Amino acid sequence: YRLVVNHLSEGVLTLSTDGRVLSYNRSAAEILRMSGASWKGRPRVALNDMMLGEDGAILPRAAWPSTLAARTGRAISNVVVGVPAGNGQIVWLRESVLPMFSPDSASPHAVLVIFTDITAERSAYEQLRLLETKDSLTGLPNRAAFIERLDARLALPSTGESALLYIGLDHFKTV
Repeated sequence: YRLVVNHLSEGVLTLSTDGRVLSYNRSAAEILRMSGASWKGRPRVALNDMMLGEDGAILPRAAWPSTLAARTGRAISNVVVGVPAGNGQIVWLRESVLPMFSPDSASPHAVLVIFTDITAERSAYEQLRLLETKDSLTGLPNRAAFIERLDARLALPSTGESALLYIGLDHFKTV
């Protein structure tokens, strides 16, 4: 079992319900850029003292997937979170958390956190979003961004007179 878990490409952390690291695999150490010291027995906040939601906002600890699963006893699947890695950079993870129960208890005694590094995919997505609204040559808003802003302005209630200035350059590529 340990051999299989240590060779998974996904990071695997086992946390106590109070957030202490019970075990982790090699991929977890690599993804989170954990240094050589053992993290076993230390609180997860020693690994990452902050967690970002998918929108980039800081999540309170009570809203961390591992905290929610430990408190509610329910599995949480495919949540996107950002955490500071050992090198100080934000690593984006797709995380699932499974509560672990003893046969004689209705409350979990630990949670299993399984995660994959999606930092590269998220970066590519952000780049595509930027290219969607910016001209790659000038960095200025493109036609799609202009139309989106114009539609948003026209949807607002009229406050009086408005003006629209539109400048087009013919043969811009030769300029």
